[in-house]
Amino acid sequence: MFKKLIICCFLLSFFNTANAEITQTTNNFDNSKIIYSISDKQPKQLPKYYLFKKYISAQSTNYYLTIHNKNGVTNLFSGNEDVKIKINGKEIYTIETIISPDIRLERQATLRFDNKFASILLSAENVEFQLPVYAERINEETTYLYLSVPKPILNEWKQVIAME
Repeated sequence: MFKKLIICCFLLSFFNTANAEITQTTNNFDNSKIIYSISDKQPKQLPKYYLFKKYISAQSTNYYLTIHNKNGVTNLFSGNEDVKIKINGKEIYTIETIISPDIRLERQATLRFDNKFASILLSAENVEFQLPVYAERINEETTYLYLSVPKPILNEWKQVIAME
């Protein structure tokens, strides 16, 4: 019985720290390569999960980070401002942001950046977001929500960035 308990504890700890796998596909239209990872569902409604994509084409390499928001009542993403990212508790960057509904009509914020910012992420020990959100559905008042990216998810993004 004790051995079974130890094995169960070990398996549960493994599954709690395991992340989504990294997937590679090719876009046959322009022969670009797409590398992406989707995080496991997060314990909060915001973020529901992160989707990190790297697009490699003959012309350029671009990155897209989508943050999904399952909360449909408060903390809806606001398109009035771009998302700010704080790296290692010091440098702050403003990243081009697009707010849109996903297939389930839940709000998502997609950040677009290039190799220059990707190299900054590669050396990051921690990443925090300042997300502009609507405080309530009754008015247009914008406030901010702050998120810290879990270390395993950040490490997975670094793997995607490093892949060719």
